[in-house]
Amino acid sequence: MSTARKPSGFLQQHYEKISALVVLVAIVVSGGLLIMRIQSGHTAGFNPNQLTATNPKPVEPLTVAPFEQLKTRLANPFTIPAGQRRLLVGELRVSSIPDGLPIPFDAEICPFTGTAQPRSINIAERDTDGDGMPDVWEEQYGLNPLDPSDASGDLDGDGFSNLEEFLGKSDPSLATDTPPPPAKLRLVRAQVIPFKLRFLGVSRISDNEVRYQLNLRTLERTYFPRMNEEVEGYTVVAYDEKGPDGPVLTLQQGDKRINLVQGRVVDQQARTAALVFLVDGQRFRVNIGEGITLLGREYKVIDISDMRVVIRDEEAGRDYMVDPLSADERDALSTGAVRSGTTL
Repeated sequence: MSTARKPSGFLQQHYEKISALVVLVAIVVSGGLLIMRIQSGHTAGFNPNQLTATNPKPVEPLTVAPFEQLKTRLANPFTIPAGQRRLLVGELRVSSIPDGLPIPFDAEICPFTGTAQPRSINIAERDTDGDGMPDVWEEQYGLNPLDPSDASGDLDGDGFSNLEEFLGKSDPSLATDTPPPPAKLRLVRAQVIPFKLRFLGVSRISDNEVRYQLNLRTLERTYFPRMNEEVEGYTVVAYDEKGPDGPVLTLQQGDKRINLVQGRVVDQQARTAALVFLVDGQRFRVNIGEGITLLGREYKVIDISDMRVVIRDEEAGRDYMVDPLSADERDALSTGAVRSGTTL
């Protein structure tokens, strides 16, 4: 029986492995040479002129008109007219008074029954407690919109009530910001005072000295002033011996002139008024044409009647009506709630 011989030696034992390694090396070398050839071929064959168009065509400019149209339409979107919208969306309705029928919110008369409807209240004008100050204004300054008594309060202690601050459009929490001072000026009483002087004659003491005889209406006293001298608050300013009704002596007080006809009683009457400033109790006795000062501002009296006095802020060109003192205000003065001044 014959026996087969086994391969001997290193090559014989590792023949297959060596063959595979040789093939792998050959593949790697071939791949490297191929890559190098491709790179060298591209570099050598590059021609910059190939990037230049052989038959160029002009490019039309970009138009932005569609874009602008789109912007315009976005800024002014299409809206349905109000009349047509009512066909799509129901308008706000409320129940009518007293029938409870559905009527438009702003309807003044019920279209079904013809009944007048309550006026809608603007939220900015709502006054829940009825104290004359809107709820919004009261809440702004920390007052109670459910308490009517705070209208007479004085939040900043400047002498003006909260209601007066609202009416005067001032800040009730800031003492330096007050309504116009005449809001706190009151008429205590007005009086009619007949003109108290009569012109009785002329005394010529010498050629250079002439005196004019003036009597008080009550005949209690007689004056003999010269020209430009003062008597009872009036100054002698002119004399006309040949007046239409007889000799006339002219007296002047401020801007007011009075002509006295010799021997006649003057029917002209003067009015005077007693005023009080409720902020500090200061008192005034004034005639027409005189001035008063309130909180550093000047006012001129331009009219006096039984129930009112009119004063003017000449700097602002505005007139103010001074109302009579009320019973409550008089009681406050008498009890010392307002600091009193001189007695009227």
